[in-house]
Amino acid sequence: MYLFNAVWLVRAQGILAQILEEWQAKYRDLRLPFAPKSYVLTLPIFSETNNQHTIGGIENTKEMSSVFRTAFEQALHRSGFPGFHTDSNSDNIIIPDEDSREMSNQKDQVWILKPSITNQAVGISLVRSTSQLRNAIHASDDIQKAGDFVLQRYIPPLLLDGRKFHLRVFLLLTGNLTAYVAKDFLAIFSLEPYEGANLDHTRAHLTNIAHQEVLSDEDQHRCMRRFDETTQDMLDSGVVKTICEAEKRIESVKDRVMKIIAEMVEAVSSELTFSSKDNCFEIFGLDFMIDPDWNTWLLEANAEPDLSKAGERLQYLIDDMLMDTLDLVIDQDTRFQGNMAPTSFDDMNKSNGSTCFVKVYERKGRSF
Repeated sequence: MYLFNAVWLVRAQGILAQILEEWQAKYRDLRLPFAPKSYVLTLPIFSETNNQHTIGGIENTKEMSSVFRTAFEQALHRSGFPGFHTDSNSDNIIIPDEDSREMSNQKDQVWILKPSITNQAVGISLVRSTSQLRNAIHASDDIQKAGDFVLQRYIPPLLLDGRKFHLRVFLLLTGNLTAYVAKDFLAIFSLEPYEGANLDHTRAHLTNIAHQEVLSDEDQHRCMRRFDETTQDMLDSGVVKTICEAEKRIESVKDRVMKIIAEMVEAVSSELTFSSKDNCFEIFGLDFMIDPDWNTWLLEANAEPDLSKAGERLQYLIDDMLMDTLDLVIDQDTRFQGNMAPTSFDDMNKSNGSTCFVKVYERKGRSF
């Protein structure tokens, strides 16, 4: 059951990006940033007329029309994006080695374009020029063009074994409104080396598991594991000096992720158009990136996350999470005969042995 009657606030990537931009601007001097700089581009709505797609009443063909170019320029202007400081027309751009990368220099920045209506990394592109951005949007399908596009600053990743990875964290929202985070984070890796990879070599840059070519059990392990299992990778990659340091880094990242999620839920639920429902729940999959300085960034929140990609070795994590979800949203409900709701989440853990979730946020009142 969905938790929100204004569910689009979290489910639409463009709206979430806009909310977090405004939130971070509001608290710029008080809190650390946790989401990459983002801009939202919205084209005029595409519709079908006489079985042909139109934009502004003009047929939308594969060849880029002057109407599309004008619509693109208007969308870019409305987004507030200041533009690219370099206008390379080459798609064969090499990502520099980490030591020589100066992401603070605007002309070297890469941006990632995400359609708000997408899954499994379909339609995501890396761009660093206006022409690349325009071509990427034009190449998207009609359904994606009907939604927003999020242009997000590309975060240079911390590399393990020379490969990029991101963290998948599961968030459970219940009632009116409590947020729980699953303790076990998944580290999802690209199977391709990162350094020296062209921008169009997307398997090196996009770590979505559906985008990787997983052919064997060994590939499955290299592509996905528990974040806690990466201590040796950190040591071998030289980003830590000891296993003990790696364990401390992992705990620090987890603590930061918990705080970021709490702040994200607070930001979204502070919107006047937001409301939640008692006795409902929803699970989200949140993606985080760690940069070379060990800063942690929230990339996106995914509704209806795919729970089938963990593989046989890690499927128990998903199973345990779903069982604990039922414990939280059903077993503690006093309306069910024979059940007494624990007075606190800690009491619930003690009573049924659940250790999967950590409560990170709870809002009192304001029921609609």
